[in-house]
Amino acid sequence: MSTNNTSMTSDKFLELAFQDTPPVDYNTNNSNIEELNKIFAVHTVVKPEGGASGASIYLLFDKNKNLKYVFKYSVLASKYINKKRQRSNSTNSISSNISTSSTSSTSSNISNISTSLSLNKQHNISKYNGDQKYVRTIRENYLSKKFTEIQINEKEKITPKAIKIGFLKDFTLIIKDQKLKINPEKDEINILEKQIDNFKKDKKHTKNDKKEYEKKNEIIKKNSKENTYIPFILQEGAKGTELENYVFKEKKKKNKKLDDTLCYNILYQLAISLMKFNKLIKRPSNNKYIGCHRDMHPGNIFVIQKDEKKSDVSIMFIDFDLSITNKSELTSGNNCTRKTLSSVSDKVLQQYIKTTATYTNRKKIGVFVDKLLSQHELFKEDADLYQYMAYYTFYYDNVKSNYIKLFLKDSLEKAIETINKNLQNKNLKYKFLESLTQNLSPPKQNPNK
Repeated sequence: MSTNNTSMTSDKFLELAFQDTPPVDYNTNNSNIEELNKIFAVHTVVKPEGGASGASIYLLFDKNKNLKYVFKYSVLASKYINKKRQRSNSTNSISSNISTSSTSSTSSNISNISTSLSLNKQHNISKYNGDQKYVRTIRENYLSKKFTEIQINEKEKITPKAIKIGFLKDFTLIIKDQKLKINPEKDEINILEKQIDNFKKDKKHTKNDKKEYEKKNEIIKKNSKENTYIPFILQEGAKGTELENYVFKEKKKKNKKLDDTLCYNILYQLAISLMKFNKLIKRPSNNKYIGCHRDMHPGNIFVIQKDEKKSDVSIMFIDFDLSITNKSELTSGNNCTRKTLSSVSDKVLQQYIKTTATYTNRKKIGVFVDKLLSQHELFKEDADLYQYMAYYTFYYDNVKSNYIKLFLKDSLEKAIETINKNLQNKNLKYKFLESLTQNLSPPKQNPNK
């Protein structure tokens, strides 16, 4: 079932996300639900743990048990539109549209969003529940669709295809007989309210029960109002296996064992995909490439092996809720850094991500690249390059072939020499990756020999 003809564009989605009127009407909402249900009806569903921004994630499999689609939405990232009140003799048009009891909290909420994320939407009377969660969800959906539009003619895409994005209102989501279904006109909050009632009736509660109760109760408070809208996305499932499951010593069934050839191919293709990703987003003022994932841990990188010999792989990225955009509504700055994500910045770890450090068994980049990278702030300040070099060092340390070790070292040294000669280049990150991929391109001699 294709929904391309009716799918909302990324720019239209962004426009609706921050306007002060409802993003969908009754007919559009029911049309969205009808289209989604047609797809759900012919796929079995599995619900894994939640994702970014408190998202509920549903994996949809075809009859051959292949992952076909991923459906995501987040009640914690909903949008509430205040109903306009009719007032005569009002001197403040915004105040006249907001009830007295909600004026203070709404204004404060909007002010916080505008200040931290440069939204410049003080006139907007919408209330975005979860503040950062809402913006992160909009960023994820917007970029997923934007990347799909940009790569429409690319044979080998580096992000999953976004099939449909939009907003849902007043619905209940049900799983029955391994099938997912959305029922219109009844808010999902009704389910949580019933669970709360059952909790109150049951006198035996553990600490976890109480925490779960408080969490559900908070969701109800935020989303039980009449004009609440929830962003959603339906996208193709990422092919391949998460990088975190590629290990040198297999411990679990889902693990895939790394060898010298596979290490080399992953590093090579990861550099190519990262270079392409950087080029996807430009700064309008000077055409500088600013595409930045900013959360490139091994769970967000998928490795697709095209043959059993492991000589042909490709890389795909997922989850863009922290990524850089060229839209002021979603990104306050264009620098590819994680330091703006937290008030605490570790001077030693720089662009540290815990899951990357766990996978690579290190908390900072070391070994031979330490001296090379210390010459350039680029590698310390750029979150994506920092993660990439953590993988580069990790694989370099563990490959057994002296030929591959020397090849990896020489390729990196040549790439750094290239940026030393082009320090004034406005796309220095891209220049480095371009040089590295050229140097890493497969040699004529078999690396295993």
